[in-house]
Amino acid sequence: MATPRYALIDATLTPYYHVMSRTVRKAWLCGIDPDTGIDHSHRRSWISSRLSKLCKSFTIELASYAIMSNHYHLVLYVNTQKNFKLDMNQILRRWTAIFNGSELCQRYLSGEALSQAELSFLQQDAEIYRQRLKDISWFMRSLNEPIARMANQEDNCSGRFWQGRFKSQALLDQTAILTCMAYVDLNPIRAGIAKTPQSSEFTSIQNRINRINRINRINRIENKAIATKKAIPKLKAFHRLGACNQSSIPFTLKDYLQLVDTTARAINSDNKAKMNSKLATILHIVSNKTIQPEQWLHTISNRNYGLNSFGSAIGTFEKLKDFASHFNKKWCKGFSSSRWWQQQRDS
Repeated sequence: MATPRYALIDATLTPYYHVMSRTVRKAWLCGIDPDTGIDHSHRRSWISSRLSKLCKSFTIELASYAIMSNHYHLVLYVNTQKNFKLDMNQILRRWTAIFNGSELCQRYLSGEALSQAELSFLQQDAEIYRQRLKDISWFMRSLNEPIARMANQEDNCSGRFWQGRFKSQALLDQTAILTCMAYVDLNPIRAGIAKTPQSSEFTSIQNRINRINRINRINRIENKAIATKKAIPKLKAFHRLGACNQSSIPFTLKDYLQLVDTTARAINSDNKAKMNSKLATILHIVSNKTIQPEQWLHTISNRNYGLNSFGSAIGTFEKLKDFASHFNKKWCKGFSSSRWWQQQRDS
């Protein structure tokens, strides 16, 4: 029996989560289906556009993503503080941008005057919507269901498109966040379909690099009308030097880009020893710890090991014990895999 989602996701424990969905029945999400020769590359834009829309309505932010041929990865941040500050009008407008909303909601937003009793019922509805706007399960439902319907309609078939419910992993500390984000961003390189982060299509790392290039280009020619034509999901911001924000990703963008680029070169390089020396320096700067580059590369580049060696949470041994205790469990998958993080922290 599958573990209930409420026993896997709790934003009070950690706001960061890695989620993944995979297609079923050999369905080809994006790219050219090797069996039929049909090109489904356009479906990547479906997910990208939908993510862009959802990130504007939900109080869930996107830290990292990669849309692959038959699955996708997301690293999500649940912004409970932002959710708490929303007033009723903001909640209703955000909700109705995705769903229809109740009859009272539609009447209220159309400008119709409601009685005090109706407003009281509407406030109750708004509180339900507020909880859903910070719920990863509702976020994933709002993403997967429309994509499945569109794909089934295009394939002229019915039934499941996704392989059961989405998988989730709680990211319990900064090392887990850093590892998972880089793991997600380097998916195309690890799969051998891209050589560099810049050429990794439909990933957050390409999104960030393109945004930097676009800003530089705008500043250079002083033409602020330049914009990309396709819908690109808004990404969560990193820390800025000298301006630490608790709600931002706990590293600087410059350091993270350098780490991902160096890791990508190491994956593609025959001279791992030379690349490892560069990795060691960057890993120490980004994580404020001494993470061994050999173990880092083993985790990032190994599809069978990597994040699959963990279960519903990723973190140090102590963090995993706290996670298990929080959900009244004595054990959770990943204890042995977390030992190297424990060793690096103590070294």
